Amino acid sequence: MPGSDPYLGRMLQLNKYVVFLVHYIFELPLRILDVFGLPEIFNFFQRKLKPSSRELYEFESKLAQQIFASSLDLSQVRIDESSHVGTHNGKYAYVSFYYINCKGMLQLPILIHEIVHILQYEQDGSPYAFRNMIAHLMPPTYDYGGLETVQAIVESPDKVHDLNYEQRADIYSDYCLLLIGKRPEWGSATLQDAMQYYKVIKLLNQG
Repeated sequence: MPGSDPYLGRMLQLNKYVVFLVHYIFELPLRILDVFGLPEIFNFFQRKLKPSSRELYEFESKLAQQIFASSLDLSQVRIDESSHVGTHNGKYAYVSFYYINCKGMLQLPILIHEIVHILQYEQDGSPYAFRNMIAHLMPPTYDYGGLETVQAIVESPDKVHDLNYEQRADIYSDYCLLLIGKRPEWGSATLQDAMQYYKVIKLLNQG
C-alpha cells in the first residue's frame, strides 16, 4: 500500500492522493491477478515453452548465495539463454517472474542484477514490473550515485527509498564487480568499500 510503502511517492513526487490513484489503477489490479495465480500460470507456460532453460551453474549459485543469503530461493531461478523476444539479439536481458531471458551467457554482474529483479518480484509481487517501468521513464535509470550514495544510505537507511528499482539492482551488480576485482559501473569505490555496499544489500534483501 502506498501509505506504508514510500516507493511510489518518492519516485513520482506527486500529491499523495495522486499516488494513491496511481496505485489503485496500476498496482492493485496486478495484486489481484497475483491472488488468482497469474504468476504460477505464466511460469507453467514458460516451463513448457522454454525447455532449454537451465538452473544456475554451481559457480553462479555460490556467488548469488553469498549476496542474497536466505532472502531468495535460488533453486527457483531459471535462465533462458536462447530467448529471442525482447532481447534485441543479446543487447538486453529481462526478468519474467522467475525466468531470466537473455541471448547467450550473462556476465556475473548482469546476472546478479537480473536476480535482484526476481527478489523484487518476491517482495512486491507482480507490481514490481510496474515499479521497474517507472525507473525507465524517470532518468537517471541506473546511476545510483556511486559510493557517496551507498555511504549516505548506511548512515540513514531511509534514503534507500530514494532509489528506483534499477538503481537498487546496480548496487548489487557493482558489489559483484568489486568482489571479482573490477571497478564499479558507477563511482570510484574499491574493494575496501565492499562492506559498505554489503550493508546496503542486506537492507535491500530484507525488503
